[in-house]
Amino acid sequence: MNKRLSLLAGCLLAGFACAAQAEIAPYVETELQARSNLLVNDEGWNVPPGTSFNSISANLNDSAQVTFTAGVVPIDGDLSRTGAGIWLGGHGKGHFVAIHEAASGDPEATMIISDRPDINLHGWLGYYTSEDGGPYTLRRYNPVANESNPVSLLPLTPSSIANPNIGSDRSIGFKGRFGLGYGIALAGVSPDAGVLYAVDRDVDAASPYAYIYSPASNDAHRIAVKVSTSDYSHNEIRIFRGMGDSDLVVADRVSDAASPFNKFDNGLALNNKDAVAVAVNLVEDNVRAVYRFDPTEGGYAATEIARVDASGPVRAIDSFAPAINEDGLVVFRGSDADGQAVFAGDGESLVRVVGKGDLVDTDLGPGQLGQHNTSPVFSGAPAVNNHGDIAFVAGLHPEGDNQVEWGTGVFVAYAERPEPPVGDDTVFANGFEQVPAVVEYAHDDGDGNTNQGPPSSFDPDMLWGNYFTVQPGGEVVTRISVAFGPTFPSREHGPVTFWLLEDIDGDGDPRNALAVASTQATPDVSGDTFFSVEIPPTLVHGAFFVGASAKLMGGQDKPARADRDDPGTASWFCYAPDIASVIDDLASAPFCGTNTAPNAPLPAAFMVRASAIPAE
Repeated sequence: MNKRLSLLAGCLLAGFACAAQAEIAPYVETELQARSNLLVNDEGWNVPPGTSFNSISANLNDSAQVTFTAGVVPIDGDLSRTGAGIWLGGHGKGHFVAIHEAASGDPEATMIISDRPDINLHGWLGYYTSEDGGPYTLRRYNPVANESNPVSLLPLTPSSIANPNIGSDRSIGFKGRFGLGYGIALAGVSPDAGVLYAVDRDVDAASPYAYIYSPASNDAHRIAVKVSTSDYSHNEIRIFRGMGDSDLVVADRVSDAASPFNKFDNGLALNNKDAVAVAVNLVEDNVRAVYRFDPTEGGYAATEIARVDASGPVRAIDSFAPAINEDGLVVFRGSDADGQAVFAGDGESLVRVVGKGDLVDTDLGPGQLGQHNTSPVFSGAPAVNNHGDIAFVAGLHPEGDNQVEWGTGVFVAYAERPEPPVGDDTVFANGFEQVPAVVEYAHDDGDGNTNQGPPSSFDPDMLWGNYFTVQPGGEVVTRISVAFGPTFPSREHGPVTFWLLEDIDGDGDPRNALAVASTQATPDVSGDTFFSVEIPPTLVHGAFFVGASAKLMGGQDKPARADRDDPGTASWFCYAPDIASVIDDLASAPFCGTNTAPNAPLPAAFMVRASAIPAE
């Protein structure tokens, strides 16, 4: 579908800013996450000695969890045995959560790994690996199970993979090579299916596209990409919803005589509001610029974020894809009068976030961003989260001495958080820090009157818990509380596992929900006294399920304390040989249903609660 492109007055071809408004939060801290260096210089930091990464891009989510990859990671400290690894951490801590070694055992084999992995809001990672350029494997790292597993692409069989983007539901958009050509696709929507969105004419001679460039996808299963149409001189940016289903965002001057755009860079960014950010060359003097295209009722509105000006704040714009967050903040690499820098703009204001020569704290002491020669200061593309925090990779040297190499560091520049609103509660009138209001989710009244467990006919792994709709101010779950019956297996058979599952569609049924957090603990109370466990603050959307699971002895263990004053329509229990193996697909469990008749002889609400705080 072709839609109209509108050019916002005051923003088009009018310099780098629309108005002198300071809407962008100041950047208050730049924190080193990890650092690699040649062993002849030092061992690096937060990575195994001998780790090597270059030409990579880091990524981050709204919790400021950071991920990046390294092509060479020593395994178990053995410099002669290395693999390609993916790192996960945040706030100056972290480690390689998966290291992939050549399956062939050939010491000369090279493991290829995504130069830019992706991370979703729950810390799941999407990336690819390949041994020596052989068959590519799309991978998904599960932080709950601490496992990295291949993602099925069938019936698709791409020979190579690029640009993986993982959504909140763990689907992964990507570009693949199919025979002699390329296409864009989505994987992981259903357990064993890859879905093509578009291919070029080298895959299908009937395709309207001569070539497909580097895509970006979002949580709504949409994929934005630059495409060449009749030939490589005619280019458009489109957003695809599926094969043969796309919207035109913008076309170049060759394709549209009214377009002010001469050229689009090959890489771009897409947010969950379907806004696209891309670097362009303008028709006017072929000037380089960065633009954001926002969907409107009649098409897309173009907003200029920055442009190159020989005497202005931006002297160059690099050919790396920009990043964009939900607020339309666009982050990109470029240069100012002092050298290479990272900028952030929203169409109304523009700030230089970090750049060559900036002072930063490091594990070795005060340092500066820079290189010992004319090599680029920054590596890859920057990333931005919805708080405005920016992840980037840059060279390092000691303060005042660029001839000493401190290697390459992965950093986060943190945006200042707004002050919380002053509450009316007079308890805080003395100026003490205000504690965020806590939303308590519960279906019971605190007075349990039955204990439930499996029948004597089998000994299952049982999951029991409650389903809740997310309430305003209670979007981030921090605690799970469970009341247990007088017999629970942790005393004999090990700890109980506590689960948080997110159900984005909010359909009232957790059997299609996905696990986003879990922890284990051994309860030491029973009856109406709740046993509580803390989990990492986890943002949830739509609805969620909280529960506990344990392997039980049928007819003996009755760990699920319940309140019969509630009908139990939002309480669920499931049986399986191993709950963890079906936790992301409870519909596949041998039994999973509500705690109501005829499933339960005594319908009741399980005494399982959750505590949550507002999202920032």
